Amino acid sequence: MAIDFQTRVHWSFVNHLNRGVEMETGFLWHEKLMWHDPGSAAAGFVPIDGSFQPGLHVENPETKRKLKNLLDAYDVTPQLRQLDFEPATMEILRRFHTVDYIERVRQLSESRGGDAGDTAPVGPGSELIARMAVGATCAGVASVLKGDVSNSYVLSRPPGHHAEKEKAMGFCIYNNVAVGANYLIKKYKYNKIAIIDFDVHHGNGTQDIFYNNEKVL
Repeated sequence: MAIDFQTRVHWSFVNHLNRGVEMETGFLWHEKLMWHDPGSAAAGFVPIDGSFQPGLHVENPETKRKLKNLLDAYDVTPQLRQLDFEPATMEILRRFHTVDYIERVRQLSESRGGDAGDTAPVGPGSELIARMAVGATCAGVASVLKGDVSNSYVLSRPPGHHAEKEKAMGFCIYNNVAVGANYLIKKYKYNKIAIIDFDVHHGNGTQDIFYNNEKVL
């Protein structure tokens, strides 16, 4: 089962048979995931006529860093198995997103940035960071299926569940969990996957691809 925890934390949790190994949780995190810059809170939330002081964007790195710091402070991090990951390849991204959309995100990322859809800012360098978030999700899935760990926790950003095939939305650039589910289907031939999304907002992007897919609940 894959979980999209849209309070800006992404969980990838896949159950498998315990093959005689000690129960262990994989942890996927990298400081560079915090470097995605969506700009200030003025973008899309308050008037941009100078009447309000700009502040941190709602989707900012500090809430995610706080979670990582709490794991460290309460000695949870040493109990987790740190897993390596690479940015998702174009082949993996194209299983969910269109080539034109991926190219648009790349162009925005390589310039001064801009909105890739509906209230989904892309900052300079954000495209690589977004691919890292997808890559972390796929690596978390693969590590469980290979029996390296019992489950995996992916603490990443930018989030993903609003992102559709051809458009970003609601701070989400690439749909991390949807791409991860497709990774299970295409690479590992899974036929039964459950995505549990308990964010207050509807995961429209995830629905966009899986609504009529009997392999995904």
